Amino acid sequence: MTEYIKEDLFLEQMHRKHKISDVVCDFYTEGCIVALERNGHISKNVYLSVDGITEKKYRLIWDKKVNTNGWQEDKVIAEFGGYCMAFLLVSELTEFTVLRQAKTRTGVDFYIGYNEKSRLSDQENFFKDLVRMEVSGILKENGSNTVQKRYKKKLDQTRQSDHQKIPVFIAITEFGSPKSKFLMK
Repeated sequence: MTEYIKEDLFLEQMHRKHKISDVVCDFYTEGCIVALERNGHISKNVYLSVDGITEKKYRLIWDKKVNTNGWQEDKVIAEFGGYCMAFLLVSELTEFTVLRQAKTRTGVDFYIGYNEKSRLSDQENFFKDLVRMEVSGILKENGSNTVQKRYKKKLDQTRQSDHQKIPVFIAITEFGSPKSKFLMK
């Protein structure tokens, strides 16, 4: 049995750590809160289990009350909630920050690079050491839609941009448990 380290993860602080606009980050955070609450989770009373590059357990904390009128489509909620969790895990588990969204047909969602605190950071050239990141969210696992099956699908999808010869992180979050798989290929 793995011994998890338990730390607090503040959903609404995600925007402070990335080069994506605060408005977009707030939108992703709202999706994450809706995904968690839709599964009956309550702030400060829910733990995210992470496995992949490390194994950790985070207590999830949020204060925002979300008007759910704009959050009715499960697939959209899971997708944008997954972005929020991936952004949080990038900043918590690596020396990277999210730099920009990737274009369609690259097989990935975002490009990430070293954050300002990293000794490997080149603030004159953010894009020198890019890493790709593919993200997925699952509102609630079922027999045909599991984290492991989604991981295999996303791994195959990233091959579209393998010609770039840069590493790729894959982040899959399932909000029912909740749990995340966060691996580098």
